[in-house]
Amino acid sequence: MGNRVDVIARDNFVDIDVVTNCAWTLANVPSWIQPDPSSGQSGTTRSRVRINANNTTASRTAETVFRVDGAQTSLVINQEAPPQPITYTGSGGSATVMYSPTSGNGDKCTYTTTLRNISVSVTVLEETVTAGEVRFDATETANIYCTSPPAIGASLHIYSLSSGTLRSNSLDARFSPASGNRPQASVQVTGTRSGTSIDATIDVRRTDSTTALNWRVTPRLILTAR
Repeated sequence: MGNRVDVIARDNFVDIDVVTNCAWTLANVPSWIQPDPSSGQSGTTRSRVRINANNTTASRTAETVFRVDGAQTSLVINQEAPPQPITYTGSGGSATVMYSPTSGNGDKCTYTTTLRNISVSVTVLEETVTAGEVRFDATETANIYCTSPPAIGASLHIYSLSSGTLRSNSLDARFSPASGNRPQASVQVTGTRSGTSIDATIDVRRTDSTTALNWRVTPRLILTAR
């Protein structure tokens, strides 16, 4: 029997074979460790030790003691800390796209959509993006050849996380628009993590109009862990 056991933060079971020629007992056992049995007679006894999941923010250690006929030996159990969520944020920059409808207002009509004050936040726990938000200010202008007014007045657009993963340092997160966003658009944030930052691309696509007016912009931001 060794005198040290190292386990991960989740629920664990460790089998320990106790071989003695007299009665034994396991003492100094904290509540997060449950041996079954915790005592026995001479011979060979297999004790199954349950180690509860570590729901704290730090690792923990217990030095239990096997007592046998007046002698004792220690069994140290170390349990690692559970993984903690990491939030990556980035803000700043702008993106502009120009587009023309294919019919109705003539070939000279051009709309210009600009996104400013772009901000992105994603929170990651292990491989899952558990929370996130994308915000930007959007405006649209039209040149003198357009007979229809711009669809976007100056407005704040907000997008909340719908799903996301960060696997093998590759981020892929998708966001749903707030009901008040005009026009409606989809947002996908992808990127590669290196160290404590993610080089991210924010793919914004308008989704509520004809193909010609469904513009797309792909600004980039560096997201940094905080």
